[in-house]
Amino acid sequence: MAATQQYPLEPLPLLESLAHQPSKVQFSDVALPTLDRLQAAIPDDLDPKSVASEWFGSFATAVDKRDIGALSDLFLEDGFWRDMLALTWEFRTFHGQQAISKFLAATLSDSGFNKLTLRPESAGLQAFGPDLMWIHGIFGFETKVGLGFGIFRLIPT
Repeated sequence: MAATQQYPLEPLPLLESLAHQPSKVQFSDVALPTLDRLQAAIPDDLDPKSVASEWFGSFATAVDKRDIGALSDLFLEDGFWRDMLALTWEFRTFHGQQAISKFLAATLSDSGFNKLTLRPESAGLQAFGPDLMWIHGIFGFETKVGLGFGIFRLIPT
């Protein structure tokens, strides 16, 4: 049997300073993004693939430029980011535009998060009733240690 190569895991800097503790995320305090709560409507002529493509293009450009301000502008004040072993080797949830921005500023460069590619066939409108829906999409990416995929959900504003 061949010997297995062992690779040491290096801690990512600044993660200890991030205030998030997974056990402190209180999902019961978060309101669902219903159309009524958002005071929004889905236009009859909505093209979910175009909306997803446009948003994702802005997201990928901001990631490539490491432009935290532009990235922050792409998230709602009460948005979420789930990192599932991709950028931190941990399962982490960040709630709120400020927490997401702080996390991305601390991890984008060190993780090597790049080469984002939208899977166009994944983009579409998901409806869970007449008042709860969003545009869903999937994208691939690379980091310094491997390949991954991400999921995004866009709600009407």
